[in-house]
Amino acid sequence: MYKKNRDLTLAGGILCTIFVLLFASAAYATCNGNVCVIEPSLGDNLRSGGISYIVLEINWDRYIFPVSKYKLFYTCKGSGFQKNGKQIWRLITTRYCNPYAGCPLEYPWEVPFVQAVETPVRDCAVGVVVFDESGKKLGIGRSERFKILPFNSPG
Repeated sequence: MYKKNRDLTLAGGILCTIFVLLFASAAYATCNGNVCVIEPSLGDNLRSGGISYIVLEINWDRYIFPVSKYKLFYTCKGSGFQKNGKQIWRLITTRYCNPYAGCPLEYPWEVPFVQAVETPVRDCAVGVVVFDESGKKLGIGRSERFKILPFNSPG
């Protein structure tokens, strides 16, 4: 009788461990789509004029859906990024992909200068648009909101 209870307890413990590992790995999954901006991420504070890395994840089979290029954009809250009530996205760069090696997934970005005119910090986001060989849009990704601190701000 005790052997049967011990075996059931051991099996239950193993199942619980498996479920905990599955849920933990799901919690750390950072990219749930085909195109994701991993960094900058929520809560990051970037300094104007500093260098930060934009890190992407592109989840396509490059032989079935060949990505030829992507464009990186950024936007911030504030009047300089609004036109006729629409949010303006400014181009950072266009990166071209290698059909065999894939796309470069990191880009060293010089954080744009912001002045503390409206607010001491700017809430911003980075976006990516992925294109195929014919120029057709394959997917869009966007970062979480992060802050750009003015060059001369303390901290």
